[in-house]
Amino acid sequence: MNAIKCPLCGGVHSKLAFRVGDVRVQRGGKTFDYYRCADCTATFIHPFPDYAALEDFYGEEYFAPQALAPTERTLSFFQTVKKAFGIGSAFDNLFYKERKKIFSAPGGNFLDVGCATGMQNIRLMREFPSWHFYGVEPDEFAFQQAKQLPNFHVTKGFLQDAHFPDDFFDVILVNQVLEHTEDPLAVLTECRRILKSGGKLIVAVPDKNSLSGRAFGKRWYNVDAPRHLWQFNKKSLQILADKANLRVTAFRREHLHGSFIKSALIMFGIAPDRFDRSVPLLFVKNITKPINFGGGLFMITTK
Repeated sequence: MNAIKCPLCGGVHSKLAFRVGDVRVQRGGKTFDYYRCADCTATFIHPFPDYAALEDFYGEEYFAPQALAPTERTLSFFQTVKKAFGIGSAFDNLFYKERKKIFSAPGGNFLDVGCATGMQNIRLMREFPSWHFYGVEPDEFAFQQAKQLPNFHVTKGFLQDAHFPDDFFDVILVNQVLEHTEDPLAVLTECRRILKSGGKLIVAVPDKNSLSGRAFGKRWYNVDAPRHLWQFNKKSLQILADKANLRVTAFRREHLHGSFIKSALIMFGIAPDRFDRSVPLLFVKNITKPINFGGGLFMITTK
Protein backbone atom coordinates (compact mmCIF):
# COMPACT_ATOMS: atom_id res chain seq x y z
CA MET A 1 0.00 0.00 0.00
CA ASN A 2 1.37 3.42 -0.99
CA ALA A 3 2.08 5.89 1.81
CA ILE A 4 -0.26 8.88 2.03
CA LYS A 5 1.80 12.05 1.61
CA CYS A 6 0.87 14.95 3.86
CA PRO A 7 -0.08 17.94 1.67
CA LEU A 8 1.17 20.37 4.33
CA CYS A 9 4.65 19.13 5.27
CA GLY A 10 5.29 16.42 2.68
CA GLY A 11 5.76 13.76 5.33
CA VAL A 12 4.87 10.15 4.51
CA HIS A 13 3.90 9.00 7.98
CA SER A 14 0.15 9.63 7.80
CA LYS A 15 -2.35 7.08 9.08
CA LEU A 16 -6.12 6.85 8.83
CA ALA A 17 -7.56 8.70 11.82
CA PHE A 18 -11.27 8.17 11.20
CA ARG A 19 -14.02 7.82 8.61
CA VAL A 20 -17.06 10.07 8.99
CA GLY A 21 -20.07 11.45 7.09
CA ASP A 22 -21.70 14.87 6.94
CA VAL A 23 -23.97 15.59 9.92
CA ARG A 24 -25.20 19.04 8.83
CA VAL A 25 -26.27 19.25 5.17
CA GLN A 26 -26.30 15.42 4.84
CA ARG A 27 -26.03 14.71 1.12
CA GLY A 28 -26.31 11.06 0.13
CA GLY A 29 -24.82 9.41 3.21
CA LYS A 30 -21.28 9.40 1.81
CA THR A 31 -18.36 9.00 4.20
CA PHE A 32 -14.94 10.66 4.07
CA ASP A 33 -11.52 9.49 5.25
CA TYR A 34 -9.31 11.73 7.40
CA TYR A 35 -5.60 11.03 7.89
CA ARG A 36 -3.33 12.35 10.62
CA CYS A 37 0.26 13.23 9.79
CA ALA A 38 2.69 12.01 12.44
CA ASP A 39 5.23 14.66 11.40
CA CYS A 40 3.33 17.98 11.47
CA THR A 41 0.29 16.58 13.39
CA ALA A 42 -2.24 18.05 10.93
CA THR A 43 -5.30 15.99 10.04
CA PHE A 44 -6.56 16.14 6.46
CA ILE A 45 -9.23 14.63 4.24
CA HIS A 46 -8.00 12.15 1.61
CA PRO A 47 -8.61 12.19 -1.22
CA PHE A 48 -9.49 15.87 -1.53
CA PRO A 49 -12.96 16.26 -3.09
CA ASP A 50 -13.06 18.50 -6.15
CA TYR A 51 -14.79 21.85 -5.70
CA ALA A 52 -17.75 20.89 -7.91
CA ALA A 53 -18.48 17.97 -5.60
CA LEU A 54 -18.13 20.16 -2.51
CA GLU A 55 -20.60 22.79 -3.76
CA ASP A 56 -23.48 20.48 -2.84
CA PHE A 57 -22.40 20.63 0.79
CA TYR A 58 -22.61 24.43 0.99
CA GLY A 59 -25.27 26.62 -0.62
CA GLU A 60 -28.42 28.00 0.94
CA GLU A 61 -28.94 25.18 3.42
CA TYR A 62 -25.50 25.78 4.92
CA PHE A 63 -25.41 29.59 4.79
CA ALA A 64 -29.08 30.51 5.35
CA PRO A 65 -28.73 31.04 9.14
CA GLN A 66 -26.02 33.65 8.42
CA ALA A 67 -28.22 35.47 5.92
CA LEU A 68 -30.38 36.92 8.67
CA ALA A 69 -28.48 40.18 9.04
CA PRO A 70 -29.20 41.92 12.37
CA THR A 71 -30.58 45.44 12.42
CA GLU A 72 -29.26 48.08 14.81
CA ARG A 73 -32.31 47.47 17.00
CA THR A 74 -31.68 43.70 17.00
CA LEU A 75 -28.03 44.16 17.98
CA SER A 76 -29.05 46.52 20.77
CA PHE A 77 -31.66 44.03 22.01
CA PHE A 78 -29.16 41.15 22.13
CA GLN A 79 -26.62 43.31 23.96
CA THR A 80 -29.28 44.07 26.60
CA VAL A 81 -30.22 40.40 26.95
CA LYS A 82 -26.55 39.39 27.23
CA LYS A 83 -25.94 41.85 30.03
CA ALA A 84 -29.09 40.78 31.88
CA PHE A 85 -28.71 37.00 31.56
CA GLY A 86 -25.06 36.41 30.69
CA ILE A 87 -25.83 34.84 27.32
CA GLY A 88 -22.96 34.62 24.86
CA SER A 89 -23.18 35.12 21.11
CA ALA A 90 -21.24 34.53 17.93
CA PHE A 91 -19.93 38.08 18.27
CA ASP A 92 -17.94 37.06 21.36
CA ASN A 93 -14.96 35.66 19.49
CA LEU A 94 -11.52 37.14 20.10
CA PHE A 95 -11.50 39.15 16.90
CA TYR A 96 -14.56 41.13 17.96
CA LYS A 97 -13.33 41.49 21.50
CA GLU A 98 -10.03 42.90 20.19
CA ARG A 99 -11.59 44.98 17.39
CA LYS A 100 -10.80 48.38 18.93
CA LYS A 101 -7.11 47.49 19.05
CA ILE A 102 -7.20 45.96 15.58
CA PHE A 103 -8.95 48.99 14.06
CA SER A 104 -7.05 51.55 16.13
CA ALA A 105 -5.81 53.46 13.06
CA PRO A 106 -8.05 56.32 11.85
CA GLY A 107 -8.70 54.41 8.62
CA GLY A 108 -7.46 51.62 6.39
CA ASN A 109 -8.35 48.64 4.23
CA PHE A 110 -9.79 45.49 5.77
CA LEU A 111 -10.29 42.14 4.02
CA ASP A 112 -12.53 39.31 5.21
CA VAL A 113 -11.39 36.12 3.43
CA GLY A 114 -14.31 33.72 3.04
CA CYS A 115 -16.75 36.36 4.26
CA ALA A 116 -19.84 34.14 3.75
CA THR A 117 -22.95 36.36 3.79
CA GLY A 118 -20.95 39.30 5.17
CA MET A 119 -23.18 39.56 8.21
CA GLN A 120 -20.26 39.63 10.64
CA ASN A 121 -19.01 42.83 8.99
CA ILE A 122 -22.15 44.86 9.60
CA ARG A 123 -21.20 45.74 13.14
CA LEU A 124 -17.64 46.59 12.11
CA MET A 125 -18.73 48.88 9.28
CA ARG A 126 -21.02 50.77 11.64
CA GLU A 127 -18.38 51.05 14.34
CA PHE A 128 -15.45 51.98 12.06
CA PRO A 129 -16.96 54.01 9.19
CA SER A 130 -13.61 55.47 8.10
CA TRP A 131 -12.31 52.03 7.11
CA HIS A 132 -12.87 50.35 3.73
CA PHE A 133 -14.29 46.82 3.93
CA TYR A 134 -13.63 44.08 1.36
CA GLY A 135 -14.59 40.42 1.17
CA VAL A 136 -14.12 37.36 -1.02
CA GLU A 137 -16.58 34.46 -1.08
CA PRO A 138 -16.79 31.49 -3.50
CA ASP A 139 -20.30 30.30 -2.67
CA GLU A 140 -22.97 31.80 -4.96
CA PHE A 141 -25.75 32.00 -2.35
CA ALA A 142 -23.52 33.60 0.26
CA PHE A 143 -22.03 36.00 -2.30
CA GLN A 144 -25.49 37.18 -3.40
CA GLN A 145 -26.32 37.96 0.22
CA ALA A 146 -23.02 39.73 0.89
CA LYS A 147 -23.16 41.97 -2.16
CA GLN A 148 -26.40 43.50 -0.89
CA LEU A 149 -24.58 45.07 2.05
CA PRO A 150 -23.89 48.78 1.51
CA ASN A 151 -20.24 49.84 1.44
CA PHE A 152 -19.03 46.23 1.44
CA HIS A 153 -16.85 45.44 -1.60
CA VAL A 154 -17.22 41.71 -2.13
CA THR A 155 -15.66 39.59 -4.90
CA LYS A 156 -17.08 36.25 -6.02
CA GLY A 157 -14.48 33.50 -6.03
CA PHE A 158 -11.40 32.43 -4.13
CA LEU A 159 -8.78 34.81 -2.74
CA GLN A 160 -6.37 34.31 -5.63
CA ASP A 161 -9.18 35.15 -8.09
CA ALA A 162 -9.58 38.66 -6.67
CA HIS A 163 -6.17 39.88 -7.90
CA PHE A 164 -5.74 42.49 -5.19
CA PRO A 165 -2.66 44.73 -5.54
CA ASP A 166 0.49 44.18 -3.49
CA ASP A 167 0.68 45.74 -0.01
CA PHE A 168 -2.97 46.83 -0.06
CA PHE A 169 -4.56 45.72 3.21
CA ASP A 170 -3.90 46.91 6.75
CA VAL A 171 -5.81 44.01 8.31
CA ILE A 172 -6.74 40.63 6.82
CA LEU A 173 -9.02 38.21 8.63
CA VAL A 174 -9.17 34.49 7.82
CA ASN A 175 -11.78 33.45 10.38
CA GLN A 176 -12.84 29.77 10.46
CA VAL A 177 -11.94 29.56 6.76
CA LEU A 178 -8.44 28.08 6.39
CA GLU A 179 -9.70 24.60 7.24
CA HIS A 180 -12.06 24.82 4.23
CA THR A 181 -9.24 25.37 1.73
CA GLU A 182 -7.45 22.66 -0.22
CA ASP A 183 -4.15 24.58 -0.20
CA PRO A 184 -3.92 26.63 3.01
CA LEU A 185 -0.29 27.53 2.31
CA ALA A 186 -1.28 29.18 -0.98
CA VAL A 187 -3.94 31.19 0.87
CA LEU A 188 -1.51 32.45 3.52
CA THR A 189 1.14 33.21 0.88
CA GLU A 190 -1.36 35.31 -1.08
CA CYS A 191 -2.41 37.05 2.13
CA ARG A 192 1.21 37.97 2.77
CA ARG A 193 1.55 39.44 -0.72
CA ILE A 194 -1.45 41.76 -0.36
CA LEU A 195 -0.75 42.68 3.29
CA LYS A 196 0.95 46.00 3.99
CA SER A 197 4.27 46.01 5.79
CA GLY A 198 3.40 46.16 9.46
CA GLY A 199 -0.17 45.05 8.78
CA LYS A 200 -1.92 42.25 10.64
CA LEU A 201 -3.03 38.90 9.27
CA ILE A 202 -5.35 37.20 11.75
CA VAL A 203 -6.13 33.51 11.39
CA ALA A 204 -8.69 31.67 13.52
CA VAL A 205 -9.26 27.92 13.21
CA PRO A 206 -10.75 25.11 15.30
CA ASP A 207 -8.11 23.53 17.52
CA LYS A 208 -7.98 19.75 17.19
CA ASN A 209 -6.03 19.63 20.45
CA SER A 210 -8.75 21.45 22.39
CA LEU A 211 -10.63 19.58 25.09
CA SER A 212 -13.69 18.96 22.94
CA GLY A 213 -11.57 18.13 19.89
CA ARG A 214 -9.86 15.36 21.82
CA ALA A 215 -12.94 14.24 23.76
CA PHE A 216 -15.36 13.89 20.86
CA GLY A 217 -12.97 12.63 18.17
CA LYS A 218 -14.78 12.11 14.88
CA ARG A 219 -18.04 13.34 16.46
CA TRP A 220 -16.54 16.76 17.19
CA TYR A 221 -18.78 19.39 15.61
CA ASN A 222 -15.75 21.09 14.05
CA VAL A 223 -14.79 18.02 12.04
CA ASP A 224 -17.63 19.24 9.79
CA ALA A 225 -16.94 16.75 6.99
CA PRO A 226 -16.48 17.27 4.12
CA ARG A 227 -16.39 21.08 4.32
CA HIS A 228 -13.45 21.08 6.73
CA LEU A 229 -10.63 19.60 4.69
CA TRP A 230 -8.15 20.17 7.51
CA GLN A 231 -7.92 20.02 11.29
CA PHE A 232 -5.11 22.09 12.73
CA ASN A 233 -3.43 22.51 16.08
CA LYS A 234 -0.83 24.99 17.26
CA LYS A 235 2.10 23.02 15.84
CA SER A 236 0.66 22.58 12.35
CA LEU A 237 -0.54 26.19 12.21
CA GLN A 238 2.93 27.43 13.19
CA ILE A 239 4.44 25.29 10.41
CA LEU A 240 2.05 26.88 7.92
CA ALA A 241 2.97 30.38 9.07
CA ASP A 242 6.68 29.59 8.77
CA LYS A 243 6.27 28.21 5.27
CA ALA A 244 4.36 31.35 4.24
CA ASN A 245 7.18 33.51 5.68
CA LEU A 246 4.86 35.10 8.22
CA ARG A 247 6.00 36.18 11.67
CA VAL A 248 3.68 35.01 14.43
CA THR A 249 3.25 37.68 17.09
CA ALA A 250 0.61 35.94 19.21
CA PHE A 251 -1.15 32.63 19.71
CA ARG A 252 -4.29 32.59 21.83
CA ARG A 253 -7.03 30.11 22.59
CA GLU A 254 -10.65 31.02 22.10
CA HIS A 255 -14.04 29.47 22.70
CA LEU A 256 -15.97 28.40 19.63
CA HIS A 257 -19.58 29.28 20.31
CA GLY A 258 -21.73 26.18 20.80
CA SER A 259 -19.08 23.66 19.75
CA PHE A 260 -19.29 21.49 22.87
CA ILE A 261 -23.06 21.20 23.08
CA LYS A 262 -23.38 20.59 19.33
CA SER A 263 -20.76 17.86 19.57
CA ALA A 264 -22.80 16.26 22.35
CA LEU A 265 -25.90 16.38 20.14
CA ILE A 266 -23.98 14.61 17.37
CA MET A 267 -22.91 11.93 19.83
CA PHE A 268 -26.58 11.22 20.58
CA GLY A 269 -27.53 11.19 16.91
CA ILE A 270 -29.29 14.57 16.92
CA ALA A 271 -28.83 17.09 14.10
CA PRO A 272 -26.43 19.63 15.66
CA ASP A 273 -28.02 22.79 14.23
CA ARG A 274 -31.60 21.81 15.02
CA PHE A 275 -31.87 23.83 18.24
CA ASP A 276 -29.31 26.48 17.36
CA ARG A 277 -31.53 29.45 18.23
CA SER A 278 -33.31 28.00 21.26
CA VAL A 279 -32.96 29.88 24.56
CA PRO A 280 -31.98 26.76 26.60
CA LEU A 281 -29.17 26.01 24.16
CA LEU A 282 -27.91 29.59 24.44
CA PHE A 283 -27.59 29.17 28.20
CA VAL A 284 -25.82 25.81 27.88
CA LYS A 285 -23.40 27.35 25.36
CA ASN A 286 -22.65 30.11 27.84
CA ILE A 287 -22.10 27.69 30.74
CA THR A 288 -19.48 25.73 28.79
CA LYS A 289 -17.71 28.87 27.57
CA PRO A 290 -15.23 29.47 30.46
CA ILE A 291 -13.98 25.86 30.28
CA ASN A 292 -12.99 26.25 26.61
CA PHE A 293 -14.61 22.92 25.68
CA GLY A 294 -15.06 24.10 22.10
CA GLY A 295 -11.60 25.53 21.73
CA GLY A 296 -10.22 27.37 18.77
CA LEU A 297 -6.84 28.87 17.92
CA PHE A 298 -6.38 32.57 17.26
CA MET A 299 -3.10 33.48 15.54
CA ILE A 300 -1.89 37.02 14.81
CA THR A 301 0.87 37.39 12.23
CA THR A 302 2.68 40.07 10.29
CA LYS A 303 5.29 40.14 7.55
